[in-house]
Amino acid sequence: MFPTGASSPPKGAAVKNIFKLVLGLVLAGVLLWWFFRDVDLESVAHAVGEARWGWLGACLALTLLHYLVRAWRWRLLLHPLKRGIPIRLLVEGVLAGYAVSFTLPGRLGELVRPALVARRERLSMTGTLATVGVDRLLDGATLTVFLVIFLILAPGTANGIPPEVVRDMRLGGFVVGGGMATLLVVLSSAALYRRRLPALRLDGSWRDRALGMLRSTLEALSALHGVRPLAGAILGSLLIWLVLAAQAWSGILAFGIDLPFTFAFGLIAVLAVGIAIPTPAGAGGFHAAGGAFLILVYGVNESQAVAAILVLHLISVVPSIILGGVVLAREGVSLGELVGRRTPDMNQATAEGQP
Repeated sequence: MFPTGASSPPKGAAVKNIFKLVLGLVLAGVLLWWFFRDVDLESVAHAVGEARWGWLGACLALTLLHYLVRAWRWRLLLHPLKRGIPIRLLVEGVLAGYAVSFTLPGRLGELVRPALVARRERLSMTGTLATVGVDRLLDGATLTVFLVIFLILAPGTANGIPPEVVRDMRLGGFVVGGGMATLLVVLSSAALYRRRLPALRLDGSWRDRALGMLRSTLEALSALHGVRPLAGAILGSLLIWLVLAAQAWSGILAFGIDLPFTFAFGLIAVLAVGIAIPTPAGAGGFHAAGGAFLILVYGVNESQAVAAILVLHLISVVPSIILGGVVLAREGVSLGELVGRRTPDMNQATAEGQP
């Protein structure tokens, strides 16, 4: 499935990845300990038992819908490479990528996803990987927009927040929004001059990796030049994060936590930061960030908050791991193969454009 180098992966690569996995497990354990400290587990179990299963069903359905919407946006980004790529294949790529990213360290899922599609559709790995780069950039930009909306509109709905804190949050929203808009303008303009970047030396140095990441991002951004591609990317991005906001909101409502929908814009931003912490499946980071947001910012009952975040995490990651694992098994890819694989070899093949 993946491009390989001339030699087999060294033992050092596997040892390094195993070390990262162990370190991630330790970090997850520390964060989960912090999340559960002083929590009455019996009350949490009672809150889970009292959950509204209709809302949990809606939460699961929105999770599955998210995979479809994300695949649809990816299809738009892939149009310059090839039109008419089956949406089912793109959904499988998304699921496989999530399964690997949630299970193994090193964000290998960002390589698995384009590798699967590039191999099946005979596309350039370089171009396919570039679309994943712009996919992530669009996610960051859209999530920032939602965070800005939350900071400007939602603080007044939170009980007990001092007026000066509300003012500072709103000011922060304008500053973050203006900064993100400026960054996007700069990157979009730089995409016009991407071919002036120095050639990659493929030596695995930090300069090589940085230039490769910048080149991929600018190449992907160049595909958005034009009204229709840009409009499709913006619409797809808004749909993705609106679905995720609705998913998080329905998960919270299932536990009787009655908060306005704009609250979910802040929650998904916080959860995105938590799940980005390098722990398996975002365990610990997701819980600590979400729990702190509910309890400290909105004053939610501790047992309700812990129960809601626990179940929301399970609904968010377990379907990805199960369904993505099925896709990987069908492709004949094992976790051991991914743990032992040398990332530089994959990056080199990517830079050379091998499918």
